[in-house]
Amino acid sequence: MDYLTTKEAGEILNVTPQRILVLIHAGRLPAKKVGRDWLIIPDDVEKFEKLPQGNFSLTPEEIEEIVAMSKEGKKPQRLAKKFKVSVRTIYRYINK
Repeated sequence: MDYLTTKEAGEILNVTPQRILVLIHAGRLPAKKVGRDWLIIPDDVEKFEKLPQGNFSLTPEEIEEIVAMSKEGKKPQRLAKKFKVSVRTIYRYINK
């Protein structure tokens, strides 16, 4: 089986090799450490889902729904996926 290096995976995902390492250490991208290198299965890179980044505007109704759902125990990561915004944006609204 062929593996990708962090550099090759970064080129595919259009991010730096350092960002690939952050994703690996966060558990978002599976990889195997061999010596000093991390090796990644190409299928895992293809399946990897980039989360949106940046400052997003939400409608007052969406904000209200986010706050209500977070009080019900919904995780910020799931809310970010549902509303197609970054987790940081979710935290901004639930911590007001």
